Amino acid sequence: MNPADLHAFAYETVFISDMHLASGKTAAPYLYEFLKHLDFTKLKDLYLVGDVVGGWEHEEGRAKPMPETEKRIIDILNYAAANGVRVHYIPGNHDEKLRPLVAKLQNREDFGTFSKNIIFEAEAIFETGGPESKKFKVLHGDSHDPKLFAKNWFRPAEKAVSNGYDDFVRLEKRLARKIHEDLGIDLSAAKMFKDALKKTISFLYSHKSIIASIEKGQLDGIILGHTHGAGVQEIKVAGRAARIINDGDWVEGASYACTGKSGDIPEVRDYREERKKRGFSALPLDTDAHPAHFAAHREQTERQIQALHALWPQRDRKKLEAAYNAAAGKTRDLKEKNTQLEAALGRLGRTGRLDAQSRHLLEKASGKDAFRKNQKKRLADVFNKHAAEKPLSETDVVFTRTLFRELLLRNGRQLQKETEDMRAAARKLDYRPAAG
Repeated sequence: MNPADLHAFAYETVFISDMHLASGKTAAPYLYEFLKHLDFTKLKDLYLVGDVVGGWEHEEGRAKPMPETEKRIIDILNYAAANGVRVHYIPGNHDEKLRPLVAKLQNREDFGTFSKNIIFEAEAIFETGGPESKKFKVLHGDSHDPKLFAKNWFRPAEKAVSNGYDDFVRLEKRLARKIHEDLGIDLSAAKMFKDALKKTISFLYSHKSIIASIEKGQLDGIILGHTHGAGVQEIKVAGRAARIINDGDWVEGASYACTGKSGDIPEVRDYREERKKRGFSALPLDTDAHPAHFAAHREQTERQIQALHALWPQRDRKKLEAAYNAAAGKTRDLKEKNTQLEAALGRLGRTGRLDAQSRHLLEKASGKDAFRKNQKKRLADVFNKHAAEKPLSETDVVFTRTLFRELLLRNGRQLQKETEDMRAAARKLDYRPAAG
């Protein structure tokens, strides 16, 4: 596929935030569709304005393995960086563990995991360019929360509220997807719920902190996310016009801010409306074909997912790793046993005789009650002939080979079970499946 065939959104700059990847609540089909159709030959800067990954959810064991669609989203971000787009990663409160690592990540010498064009920064300055260039600070926005929210004792309450809301979002998403597929209607009950909630607690917020920041930095405005409330508000700061631009979210909403060319002031757009304008209908599924130029970056994506696990280890990760290692060990042992049984069966068929190694395998199985009482009695006669170095009759050989086939069948079933257990643990850990 020619990448140009996908171009539907020709922007020079794009701002997105609050994706909460790996949290189990990302509006992934919309985000994947949007990113897939960006014109990366025109795009210069892509700002990820905080809460890119759901660190809180992942750490608390609430997140599921990263879905294929979300891996595809990261593939596209890596493709963008590899093709000259500056991808700015500004951590938010949900991925706050990256904040103390920003300098270290930005000064990295190894670019195998993160491309040179992936820029880590606590906040950024965006200038529109043009003859009357405007200057905006870009940051996640939680630093402008009420002081109460920053108190250590308040954090458990904040996370508890967040977890309850997350459960509501996940439940609503299943319903919303069904409504979209059946009726073509985009619905977000979670968004309506949150809008009502924001009105209830709006008295806690004020623009004093934001205004002070704009005035101190002699800025023309601030671009942020955090509240999941997309929109633009014009305010007066020291007698001049300034803007607060919130690029929204990709959880209960699907919105972004963008500029078309140098000199433009960022506009906020609702992606659900934009996709309708372009005639998009069916949302992508993770079973659909993933363009090869994006898929080529999967190895890098997998390394980044492992870095995510290292930063936010799941609560039950040690238990999952123990289960994976136990299943992997049993799988290796069962494969080796399978090889030994197949070899013994082959030797018995060629020679018509029972050798010491084959007898040992049968004795071991007999000791574990793998055979019925009448089989054990008949096997004892075979062992006596072997001990006396007497040749086995044709009936003895058929009987003994039948026992080996039964052992192979049982071993194969156990091998299949352990392999499935190992793969299940691997999926939860986001390990890449082992070959074979």
